[in-house]
Amino acid sequence: MTKKTKAKTISTVIIKLMDESYEITLNDSALYDDVLLEACTRLLEDNIKNKNLNVTAFMEAKFKNEKNTHLYNTYKVLINGSFHRYAENLRKTCIYVWKVDLSKEPIKSNVIWKTKIKTL
Repeated sequence: MTKKTKAKTISTVIIKLMDESYEITLNDSALYDDVLLEACTRLLEDNIKNKNLNVTAFMEAKFKNEKNTHLYNTYKVLINGSFHRYAENLRKTCIYVWKVDLSKEPIKSNVIWKTKIKTL
């Protein structure tokens, strides 16, 4: 019996949050159903760990060297990272300010658009 090993897939993702662009590299990205969601979650995890949680209701994410950008619901990204308290605070703020309940919005946009996110 021979072992078959898959080659590791490395993905680089550019995320725009609060008018700043971040570059996240995921090793073995074939493990994830949604690589962009995983990259957004890791960015928020790192920011929370470094006590820098400045967020907007939505995050822009795209693979490096691609033009198609996806919009992710930050509330659901925080839930994905098990940051329920932060997610609820964001949700309540959006309800108060814009009368929009992020918990009822989809996790990502169905529309993909071409944009120019600055690369690092």
